[in-house]
Amino acid sequence: MGVENLEIQNISAYYGYHDAPGTIMILKGDQQTTQHIHQRPFRAAHFTILMTVKGTVNFKINLTQFLIRENELIVIPPAAIRELSLASPDTEFIALFFTSQYLFNTGFYKKHFKLFRFFDDDYQPNVYPDQQAVGIIRSMLELLSLKILEKSKDNASAEITQLLFQSFLLELSLINEKSKDMRMEHQRNGKDDLAVRFLRLLPQYYRMEREISFYANKLFVNPKYLSQTLKASTGKTARQYIVEMITLDAQILLDNPSLSIGQIAEELKFSDQFHFSHFFKKYTGTTPSQYRIGKR
Repeated sequence: MGVENLEIQNISAYYGYHDAPGTIMILKGDQQTTQHIHQRPFRAAHFTILMTVKGTVNFKINLTQFLIRENELIVIPPAAIRELSLASPDTEFIALFFTSQYLFNTGFYKKHFKLFRFFDDDYQPNVYPDQQAVGIIRSMLELLSLKILEKSKDNASAEITQLLFQSFLLELSLINEKSKDMRMEHQRNGKDDLAVRFLRLLPQYYRMEREISFYANKLFVNPKYLSQTLKASTGKTARQYIVEMITLDAQILLDNPSLSIGQIAEELKFSDQFHFSHFFKKYTGTTPSQYRIGKR
């Protein structure tokens, strides 16, 4: 399975779940089953809710590093650039994948939008369940996994799966509310608020806007102050983040053999293939063509 094809139907086929629907799936993962994507940037058009069962999972989402410790969860929205790394060989996780269409079809979005804000720009991805909630969440995921893979394709079976899915999201929304204090504590011990706001803004505009002044204006600060603050709180300047976002996106697109380098240059809003190649080599040390050869 190519890294560029991380959609539910491709994942299902890769792991041999040929009877699973292409709109929802549960995967039990470890270091062996995720070697093909380990520390490689990728995108997916579906939601991911990942719970670490054992060990620690490192997930970089749009350049922000998240540590998901044992019995913690993270919610990842569609289209985010992701990079997975398991901290140790014995790390295990369970992940629920579902498409936006599946979420809409269940009616959850219409009925419970305020309970679990998947679509907010300022969403907080980490969820910290207590010991009792951990048992409930894991049991619900196990049951949902069985129903998803059930051979029966009748309407009643599909409806049961949808109801279990909605019940899981409702339970998670309650846990999410209870874990607000824990999340605030993690934020206070983490990056400066300006850095957090910048890293939420960057994924929305980096293809079109590469000047620091654009982001500084959006954040109501001057460019020098933005870069100095980012450097002090994260170790990187605004320019470094912008470049990293573009190069990660370029690597994902280069992993797709159906796209020519000229098409990728156009997708990333470079004036032509030459300028894209010059940019890519400057910041990665290799040309786009050499990168492709090295990944084969």
